[in-house]
Amino acid sequence: MGRVVLSVIVPVHNAEQTLSRCVDSILAQTFTNYELILVNDGSTDASASICSDYASQHSFIKVINQKHSGVSAARNAGIRAAQGERLTFVDADDEVTPTFLSTIMEEGMQHDLCMQSLIMVNQQGERTLKPLERTLLTEKDEMVATIYTMLRNDLPISTCCSLFRRDLLQQTGTWFDEKIHYCEDTDFILRYLQACQTMCTLPTANYIYYTPTSAKGYYKQNALRTCLCMLRDVYQLTDNEALRKQYRSIYLDWGTEQLFQYHDDPTDLHELAGLYGKVCQPYLQESKRPSFRHRLFKRVCISPRANVIIFTAKQVMRTYRFLKRLYNKKGD
Repeated sequence: MGRVVLSVIVPVHNAEQTLSRCVDSILAQTFTNYELILVNDGSTDASASICSDYASQHSFIKVINQKHSGVSAARNAGIRAAQGERLTFVDADDEVTPTFLSTIMEEGMQHDLCMQSLIMVNQQGERTLKPLERTLLTEKDEMVATIYTMLRNDLPISTCCSLFRRDLLQQTGTWFDEKIHYCEDTDFILRYLQACQTMCTLPTANYIYYTPTSAKGYYKQNALRTCLCMLRDVYQLTDNEALRKQYRSIYLDWGTEQLFQYHDDPTDLHELAGLYGKVCQPYLQESKRPSFRHRLFKRVCISPRANVIIFTAKQVMRTYRFLKRLYNKKGD
C-alpha cells in the first residue's frame, strides 16, 4: 500500500454487539489509503476475538490489546501506534457512511483541524442531523468562539468527526487526559487548538452516532475535572475576557456544584481545588445560580488557596444539610 496517509483509531471495550457493524462500515470506505487500528481495551466479551479475525483478513488492520484503562487511554495507545499523516477516530458502537473518510480528507488535508457534522440516533432509533456551518477559521479567537457556539447549541464536539495532524500532536505533546471521563473530546480539541493555524467545519454528516445508554461508565464519573480543564484550556487559548466569560457561563456554576458533590480521591481533590482557585474563585461574583449553597459559597469563599476552598465548600455543605434537615423537621 505504500505510505499511509490516514490512521483510523477505534477504541474497543465489550463491544461485541456493535463492533462488526462499525468495522464493516470503515471497510466500505471509498477512500482506501488508511490503516485501521483496533485497540482492545481489556474486553471480557468476544471483542478481542472479533478484532483478531478482522486483522487476519486485512493486512492494514492492527490490533492492540491492553488491560482495561478507559477510552482515553485506548485512544492514546492508538495514537502511539499510528503511522498516518492524519488521524481520526471512530467509536466501536457507531458507524460511518462510505464517504466519511473521502470527504474529511478532501476538505481537511489543507487544514490543521477539520470537523464534520454527524447524525445522532437515539434509543428509539430516531435520527437527528446535527449540522455544522461551513467555515474556515484562521484566528484563534474565532476558533474559541466557534467551539463555544457549538457547546451552546448542543452540536457535536467530537474527535470522531474530526481530522488531526499527527505531527502537530507529536510536536505539542497533545494526548487525551486519562483522568477525564466526561467530555474528554472537547478537552482534547481545545488543547490541540493551541497549535492550530487553520480550522474548518463542514455541514456534511457522514458519522452516525448512537446515543449511549446510561450503563456507560462515564455517566457515573464526577465532572469536576472536566469543568476546570475546559476553563483552563480556554484561558490558555485566548486573552479575550469576553470569550473567557462566555465559557464561565457554562462551567463556573457547574464546576462549583461538582466541588460540593466531590466524593473521589482526596489527593485529586487538592489538585482540583488548586485549579478551581485559578479558574473559578476569582470570578465567583459572576455566578447566577440562585440556590442557597451557591449564594453562600460566593460570599464566604474569599481565598484561591486549595485548602481554604476545600474547607469552605465542606462547611457550606454542612450548613446547607443542617438547614435542610431543620426545615424538613419543622414541616413534619
